[in-house]
Amino acid sequence: MSSQYRLFVRYPLLLATGLLCLMGTFSKRGLLDWRRMVDQNEKLEQKIEAVKDQKLAMERQIEQFQKNRDEQERVVRQVLGYVKPNETVIEFE
Repeated sequence: MSSQYRLFVRYPLLLATGLLCLMGTFSKRGLLDWRRMVDQNEKLEQKIEAVKDQKLAMERQIEQFQKNRDEQERVVRQVLGYVKPNETVIEFE
């Protein structure tokens, strides 16, 4: 091969290939950024699943609360301060 081929064709092609690889890896939309976004997406999906589980647990609690009249009465008395007729309320501070 001639030295001109190396100088004007081969080396610039190698240089361009190297630059494209570096840009593909380290640029804003490169391989590293893509990997970071995939990791972030996985973490967000895990958080979504955890929130869905919490929602399901809360829905079960609400359902149990709606079925339990004694618990409803306890909460109404405690939170809203309701008393039955002929009851005496003693408050402690």
